[in-house]
Amino acid sequence: MTVRTHKGFTLVELLVVITIIGILIALLMPAVQAAREAARCAQCKNNLHNLGLAYFAAAEVHPDKPAVYWASDWIETLKPFVEDSHSMYICPNHDPTVSLGGGFPTFYLAVFNGANFLYDLPFDTSTFQCRRSPWVEQQYTGKPGYHGTPLSFPPAISFEFEDILGGGDMDYNDLRAYTEPLPYGGYHFKSVSRSAGYNFKLKDPDGNVILAPFHPYAEIVAAGGLTSYAINNRVRRFQTDANKVLLVEYHKHVADVVGASAGDIWPDQIAPRHNGMVNVLFGDGRVDTVLPETLDPRVTSIHDNLWRPDLDPKLGP
Repeated sequence: MTVRTHKGFTLVELLVVITIIGILIALLMPAVQAAREAARCAQCKNNLHNLGLAYFAAAEVHPDKPAVYWASDWIETLKPFVEDSHSMYICPNHDPTVSLGGGFPTFYLAVFNGANFLYDLPFDTSTFQCRRSPWVEQQYTGKPGYHGTPLSFPPAISFEFEDILGGGDMDYNDLRAYTEPLPYGGYHFKSVSRSAGYNFKLKDPDGNVILAPFHPYAEIVAAGGLTSYAINNRVRRFQTDANKVLLVEYHKHVADVVGASAGDIWPDQIAPRHNGMVNVLFGDGRVDTVLPETLDPRVTSIHDNLWRPDLDPKLGP
């Protein structure tokens, strides 16, 4: 009787097979990564396309007014036209550790003397009555935020107010508060210190009171959200500006690049998230993927031809 034996793979043969498989994987990985990046870029372009549709829908609602009047509030303005889908505002390649900016709309601190309304102070640290609060940051850095995650500044923003418009002591301790952007849209506001005879309420960007009183330790989650894109800071002047930049991938939510007094440093804020390229939405709804230098507003001809609304004066001849 003949006994058949089966010869197995030798160690050398196994090593050869493993090596071949490794080489094939190495050859395929760049193609796989390129396909994934192409998909992410396409999703980003689709986001901008849909935001463009939302912009045109907003324009149709009030044809006699700009679709977006306040550039800082563009996220809130367009939200009703994107079914409150916050994912549409975020590029798949968005890095929150780099793009710390967000669509922080202008909320207001309403100041009252008893029951008598006096005035509104914007939550804007560039104004005279409001500034960043080192005290808040010292007291609350590392403390649990709304979802239990330790607070850090940024992306959280600290505020302290001087509630007297003129002739006050300017100690900026009348009200102290902070707000933190939440991962899936919205802002958590919290009042943490008060040293004033006046009373305070919190108003949303439309001027509606959303929390009263806004005294320690009142808190609320208000609408808002982060974004990977910035709108042209002169968007309210858009009319027949089909070839002008409307939205672009950016580290802030407003591209303050138009006009002689524009404040943004272009290389610091432009966000080339797709192999050195950026996606951009133009005023006619067209979405392109371009090199950042082709949009550089520091070049006068590019500023005037691609960024400046036709109603605004040119910087060049």
